[in-house]
Amino acid sequence: MEKMQEILSNEGGTPVFNTYAVEIGGRLWDAIYDYMWEHRPDGNNDLTYMIEGIYEEGTQKFAILQDRKDLTYYRLDFSLIETDGFKPADSLVKVSLDFKPAGSPAQFALEDVKAYEEKFMERKVEKSEDNVIVE
Repeated sequence: MEKMQEILSNEGGTPVFNTYAVEIGGRLWDAIYDYMWEHRPDGNNDLTYMIEGIYEEGTQKFAILQDRKDLTYYRLDFSLIETDGFKPADSLVKVSLDFKPAGSPAQFALEDVKAYEEKFMERKVEKSEDNVIVE
């Protein structure tokens, strides 16, 4: 009985994470990729992170990003506000993937993500080359 009360009161109960409905190439997906582009180290033309999944816990929406080099995971909390659109948190928080249900299929097909990234990088590199001032 005590265990049930603990879970029902959410004091120490297992958090419930719901997969957030988003499409590759949709507005939210683009906003998260723009965030990753703007926060890449040294302004190089490589993305540091890739999206592992986009989730919701209660009313808090967040993306789990994976570092491409050391494969560590980070949580990016964000809000979606009609007037401001995508509003990311000030920083990423390093996390483990303890919440991921065992045996669940990947949220996004890797081939679709790779195809999107190729087009995204082409656009960003072209845009940055267009903005180069030659003296």
